[in-house]
Amino acid sequence: MIQQNIKITISFYGEVFDINYFSQKVGIDPTNCWLKGDVIQKITKKAKAINTLAIYRKETCWEYSISHYESIFVEDALDKILNLFKDKISNILFFLQEEKINAKIDIVLMGHPDNFPAIYFPINFLKFVTLLNADIDIDTYIVICPHNSSKSSDLDG
Repeated sequence: MIQQNIKITISFYGEVFDINYFSQKVGIDPTNCWLKGDVIQKITKKAKAINTLAIYRKETCWEYSISHYESIFVEDALDKILNLFKDKISNILFFLQEEKINAKIDIVLMGHPDNFPAIYFPINFLKFVTLLNADIDIDTYIVICPHNSSKSSDLDG
């Protein structure tokens, strides 16, 4: 059976701010970051030729992710984020106000329809989100496995 996977990303983004200074103040290195104006390479295949199109980042972003966390409970992965950031909240809030940046929490759930991760937000997570004035974005992906052709199905006679 397909495992349930949860990815939680906390992002701090805005026009332009010093990512290294933010990392220093928070005491955590990002898992990903970029600056406004950084080039994103987009590769498209048309007529057996590869065209490279330059696309630029519209904002500066610092993010920290917990990827491929296997659980059927979102709150387990959220606890990891909360435990990592809870003692840094005053520094984060100061930076959010000084630099006029925003916060967002992305939650990506992937699993089989028969055993999909449960979505539950404990009060301590909701308080954390409220303090940061953060947005929450939830994406869900249901993975359906094709039937194994070597086994007979219930419909076979």
